[in-house]
Amino acid sequence: QKVKDTFKAWDSDGDGFISRAELGTVLQGLGAFTATDIELLMREADRNGDEVIDYNEFVDWIMRPGQVLTGATLLSQSALCIRADTKRGAAEVQGRGPCTVRGIPAWEFGMEDCAISLKEARLLGSDYTIALWIWLEVDAMSTWVPLVGDSMWGLGLGVAPSGGFGIKDPRSQEGHWTQEPAGPIGTWMLLFISGYCETPVPGPNGTTQFHVASDASGVREVSSVPSVASGLVVSEFGCPCSGLLGVASLTLWQRLLEEEEMQDVYLWDAVRLGCVTEAQAAWLRLGRRLAPKRSEDEDQDLRSRLATAAAGKAKDNTLDLSDMKIVDADLPIVFEAVAASCDGVTCLVLADNYITDDGVTEHLLPFLGEVLAPFRLSLAGNKDISSLIEQSLLSAVPSSMGCSIDARGITRLSENAIVQLLNETEEAAAAILAEAEERALTAAACQQFDQ
Repeated sequence: QKVKDTFKAWDSDGDGFISRAELGTVLQGLGAFTATDIELLMREADRNGDEVIDYNEFVDWIMRPGQVLTGATLLSQSALCIRADTKRGAAEVQGRGPCTVRGIPAWEFGMEDCAISLKEARLLGSDYTIALWIWLEVDAMSTWVPLVGDSMWGLGLGVAPSGGFGIKDPRSQEGHWTQEPAGPIGTWMLLFISGYCETPVPGPNGTTQFHVASDASGVREVSSVPSVASGLVVSEFGCPCSGLLGVASLTLWQRLLEEEEMQDVYLWDAVRLGCVTEAQAAWLRLGRRLAPKRSEDEDQDLRSRLATAAAGKAKDNTLDLSDMKIVDADLPIVFEAVAASCDGVTCLVLADNYITDDGVTEHLLPFLGEVLAPFRLSLAGNKDISSLIEQSLLSAVPSSMGCSIDARGITRLSENAIVQLLNETEEAAAAILAEAEERALTAAACQQFDQ
């Protein structure tokens, strides 16, 4: 339904198609797009070349993995979107307009400035999400720093003197704030404020969650507080204090955004604001994490484990590489070590690493195709593997041979697929037992021959 609503909103004349002009109007309201940018995006979406985007083309376009415009669709679904880099966004506020803060169009704040008032106050419903691109200037806040709220009635969502995010609710005359620090100082940061009300009528009983994003690690949850601003209005943002240097945008949704949606919103502007590179953004849009680099000691440990396995000396026939920052590019040398062991490795543990669909397709599936005996593989906790690879994994595992894959903790795989991949069946158990007996007989024959 959200996709249908977005298509209708972009199709301003209601003729069932999105024209080049309509696409330009939407995108120029969400950022600094040139005519060339719009032309390239139009060609990407218009698959049949009839100079318009129909509904099926639109769905295929925005649902494509890694699609940059997912963030645009979410922004266009908002109840309020004020951006300093667009004329339409700047027109939503009263008083002074935006300037440039650290090279980025934004509203600047300081001791001599005042909060920016909205032309029309917005009532917060039972559930809501507010996103603010902000630059915090000092680490230790000595006073309350309101970021968004309504000073007439006393609502404030901002940074507390303790340094954590918090809420001041005039209905209870109380303040609640997180113990964790607000986030990085001296850089652009996207703050998400998510309010969930627990009562049928919007009120203060509920929870406010705070998420931040400022670098290639993407969106992370900071903490939450036991209070919510549901039923109150937001009429201004920013404040006259030294703690806040600038606000580049304010967006409001009258619903809770999921964390994946927050990531898409973050990546819409993260490159422009210098938080990530184009390559990092492209990787994150695919729902993948950026793997931390191994240290020299960690690299040496990996090489040592692979050498031991290749020599057929793996303890309990298990090569354990869990939580070793393994990425797709490491898989060839891993499977080479397993092959060199001459059945000395029957269990490979790759849990809690950074393997993606690409690694599964290019390296893991071919390896499974050559397995001739019961083999156990753990991919548990490799969160970058998606549902797109689910069927390929199910088809590739020689389950009748007693092979299994532990895929628990891969959140994007279905529960049914995880159960099937574990292969805890009587048939698999019988195959494993038969293989063990054959190994024992072979070992006994070899021993007798040596004597």
